[in-house]
Amino acid sequence: MAVRLVGWYSRMFNKRPVVTQVITAGTLTTSGDIIAQLIENRSTGYNFRRTAVMSCFGFCYFGPLVTVWLGFLKRLNLGVVRTVTLDQAIFAPLINGAFVFLHPILSNKGTNEACRIFNENSWNVIRSCWMLWIPAQLINFSFVPFKYRMIYIQVVALFWNAFLSFRSNSAIQP
Repeated sequence: MAVRLVGWYSRMFNKRPVVTQVITAGTLTTSGDIIAQLIENRSTGYNFRRTAVMSCFGFCYFGPLVTVWLGFLKRLNLGVVRTVTLDQAIFAPLINGAFVFLHPILSNKGTNEACRIFNENSWNVIRSCWMLWIPAQLINFSFVPFKYRMIYIQVVALFWNAFLSFRSNSAIQP
């Protein structure tokens, strides 16, 4: 079964690499929020708007940006350590910082609240990001063929997205 799934993904990547990577990112980002809500076992019930916000990030933000970024890193053809350093010094703070700022806005909290949440949470999110993503990206850029990097990132991101969803929704509660 796994071999067939990998073969199918490979064929889809070869036909439409950008679409395949964006759909992968969007689907797994959405799944991360669903997992986070199931783990939280919220007494208020399942929050579909929250899943829609995370889904929007996956399909419209994470997916396209990560796809372009991975292509850029591939074209640079740097060594693994330099690639991970560039990825974590530039891209990780940008993508996570923007998420911390935009999530409250998409959750109808306004720009003042978004600025407050960003100021209070961005550094902790980046530090947490580096604890997970530096080792994950070392593995990714050392061993994973280019066409499978997005799916690898998104499988790791299942846990990261669940963390982001939980943390972001905790931060914006009244």
